[in-house]
Amino acid sequence: MTASVQVASRKALRIGCGAQTKPGVTVVDWDPDSGSDLDGNIDKLRFPFADDEFDEVAARLLIERSKDPMALMAELHRITRSGGLIKLTALHWTNPDFASDLRNRNHISSYSFRNLTMDRVVYDFYTRVRFNQRAARVTMPAIWTLMGFPFFVNLDRRYPGLRFFRQIWEHYLNSIVRAKEIHFELEVLKN
Repeated sequence: MTASVQVASRKALRIGCGAQTKPGVTVVDWDPDSGSDLDGNIDKLRFPFADDEFDEVAARLLIERSKDPMALMAELHRITRSGGLIKLTALHWTNPDFASDLRNRNHISSYSFRNLTMDRVVYDFYTRVRFNQRAARVTMPAIWTLMGFPFFVNLDRRYPGLRFFRQIWEHYLNSIVRAKEIHFELEVLKN
């Protein structure tokens, strides 16, 4: 007699410009504007999804356009199950393209989600939404990549004690050594 094993299907939501998810995942593509761009409806107070519906949410070039990024993060938290991942890709605030698109409202850096993570809450009264920041990775233009800057800036991914390289870059060198994008992996924490 053989036992049948059912593998629970993972469900992911992709929002934004070319957001990616892993193969083997049931994917829901959603464009809040039902057009090619995401302006306007990303700031709806409630997305048309149930609580805890997704195992993963991949959002690309979305948070920097939101009128209320805290409310957007709370909504992404609501629709993602506990332990699920929210993968955000945003233009780093030093990206020269950031200022050339007037729809971009929020400057995103490595510290942008500090008030939403359990270990670094500075102002806990903003929201009860909490995440575990599993990763923050910066990409840079080819000239800086060839010179090895991303290696040092992203060293904290492997060795958290070496975060000071990113701090030095973001505080003192970023006006010269500019970034392209920043990629976050946030694990959803719920009571």
